[in-house]
Amino acid sequence: RLRVLSQIVPEHFSREEEELLEVVEKVSPELKDFCAEMKRQHQSICSLLLDLRLAAENLREHNAAIFGRRANGAANRAEFEAAMTRVRDIGKSLAQELTNHVQLEEDQLAGFL
Repeated sequence: RLRVLSQIVPEHFSREEEELLEVVEKVSPELKDFCAEMKRQHQSICSLLLDLRLAAENLREHNAAIFGRRANGAANRAEFEAAMTRVRDIGKSLAQELTNHVQLEEDQLAGFL
């Protein structure tokens, strides 16, 4: 699922930048600043998506180590817990950035669309 999101979200952002933001940024200096911020947020969100995907893959590896291939007890469990914490933390950051992004879009573009 993260693999799909890692593909779909950047494609959506690219279309949004080409079809909407390039038009909107010509309307006023304030909207130009808004569009620059949207593009910055797009990059940040895509980076977090990649980080989350990599962290989830790492978690899967640690999960396999604990429940199958390697049985090193507490060391593997601690690594698994750290990997799970990383996934949770990145997921929270991603959710917060997406929420802020959508809210800013809605606030700034409410009268335009």
